[in-house]
Amino acid sequence: MPLQHFEKLGLTSSGYSVTKYIYAMSQIDLPQWLEKSRLSDLEPIGQADAKVKHGFLSIYASKCDTSRYNKSSVSEQVMIEAAKNFPALPISMLSFAAPRVGNIAFGDELYQMGVKTLRVTLKQDTHVGVEVKVDVRPSPYLKKGLNLIGFHMLETYLHLVDGYIPQ
Repeated sequence: MPLQHFEKLGLTSSGYSVTKYIYAMSQIDLPQWLEKSRLSDLEPIGQADAKVKHGFLSIYASKCDTSRYNKSSVSEQVMIEAAKNFPALPISMLSFAAPRVGNIAFGDELYQMGVKTLRVTLKQDTHVGVEVKVDVRPSPYLKKGLNLIGFHMLETYLHLVDGYIPQ
């Protein structure tokens, strides 16, 4: 069965093999007021194409003892499979637009485990790993002025890392 996916995609000679399917679930409880609201009557405010991503942590961390596939979370499934198939797998962490993570003991633990960390932040942001400071001001493609939401979008960080790092 697993090989059929690679065959259908034309990837049988890619050198990859499926060792396990990872299953995810999400449990997002709606507040009572939202369940009783008439969502179809609501009019969008602002840009109609605006989207909010919600629930990724739930998908990544959810598990259910009574589920056939999700007795362990996606995170746990990936860690078990990676440890089994790649015991010396190097681990790296890339962090964009995230607040400071951990304390000195946490940083020491990551160092002892050999985890390489890279944290990309705005120069204006108030750190575990090597910190790369980027500045929004030199880029002619970004809005000027105070734009906290726009400045903290992954797209902005990737744009700045791609070519607008001040010398």
